[in-house]
Amino acid sequence: MPAILNRYPHRSGALGRVLVATAMFATMTACADSTTESDSYVPVATSITIADPGLVRDGDVVALAATVQDQRQRTMTSAPVQFVTVDPTVAVVTGGNVLTALREGTTELVAVSGTVQQRRPIAVVLHPVTAIEVPTPTVTLLVNSEQRIVPTVRGLDGRVLTGRALTWESGNPAVARVSTDGLVTAVGAGETFIVARYGTITRAVVIQVAALATSYTVREIDGRTLPANVYEELITRDDGSKYVFVERLEAGTVTVGDRYTVNLTIAEIERTVFQGNTIERVIRRRTISDQGSVHYNWLNATARFESSMVGTLSHEVRPDQFGPRLLFRLGGTDTIWGLGLHTTQ
Repeated sequence: MPAILNRYPHRSGALGRVLVATAMFATMTACADSTTESDSYVPVATSITIADPGLVRDGDVVALAATVQDQRQRTMTSAPVQFVTVDPTVAVVTGGNVLTALREGTTELVAVSGTVQQRRPIAVVLHPVTAIEVPTPTVTLLVNSEQRIVPTVRGLDGRVLTGRALTWESGNPAVARVSTDGLVTAVGAGETFIVARYGTITRAVVIQVAALATSYTVREIDGRTLPANVYEELITRDDGSKYVFVERLEAGTVTVGDRYTVNLTIAEIERTVFQGNTIERVIRRRTISDQGSVHYNWLNATARFESSMVGTLSHEVRPDQFGPRLLFRLGGTDTIWGLGLHTTQ
C-alpha cells in the first residue's frame, strides 16, 4: 500500500482516494488473471444432451447425435458417445450411433460417454402404406385347386413394408374364396376378383376358374411369346451352299378334362441370306399330338398327363403366377418345353 500511495505524492482528498482505489483494483485484477491462466484443468464429461431424432417410422435408419459437456459446461467435441436402446425389438443401434426402427412401439435411447449417461424416450410409428403390389393381375385355376397370392406392401418412398396385416375379400365366393392370409381356393367355373386391403389402399386380382374340361391356347414357350423358334441347324447342300433349318412353334391347343389332348403346330423353315437380306421359306407344317389320362393332385394344384400314344411318356401341369404351365416332354428325346397356357374364352 505505501508503494501505491507514493505514486501520487501530490494528490490529496477525495480525488486521491479514487486514484488509489483504482490502482489497487487494477493490481488485484492482474493477479487474478495470472492465477486463471496458470490454473490448468482436465475436462471430464458431466452431462449429455441427446439430439432430437425427429419423427421415426418403422424401417427408418437414423444417425444419432449428442452433445457432451464438461465440468465447466464446455462442449467436448471429441468425446465419444455410444448409444443403445432399452427395447431392441422396437429399435436397435448398430455401429454405436445408427438407429434402425423395427416396429411400432416405444423405447428409450441411452447415450453413454465415460461414466455419464443420459436417456431419452423414443416412439416408433408406422410408416404409411401407399401401395399394394401383386405378382400378376390375373390368376387362372382349375376347380378345387388353390394358389396363394403374396402381395408386396410399399410405403411413401417405395420401401417394402413388413408386418402389415391385410384383409381379403372375394367378389364372388361361389367362384373363388380367399382366406385371411391370401390363399385362394377355386370353387366353381367362372370369373371373379379377390381384393387385398389395408386401410383405404386396395389391390384387386382377377381370378379365372376353369372347369375340369377346359380348353387352353399355348401363349408362350419357356418365356418366349409364340411364334417362337424351338430348333435351328446349319445345313450344307450338295452344291456347297448353306441355309439354316428352323423349327418354329407357331400355335398350340391343350384340352383338359378326365383326359387330355395336346396339338402343337410346327413350321419347318428354310432360312437363307441373299445380298444381306434374310429370306425364310416354309417347307411344311406338321402337328405334334398327344393324348391320354389326367391325374390331378388337388393338394398342390398340379396334374400329371400320362400318354396313351407313347409308352412311359408323361407330362406335368403346374400353376405359376401367370396361369397353368405344361411341362411337355417330346417323345423319344430328353427335351422338355415349358408351355404357358391361357384359358380359351
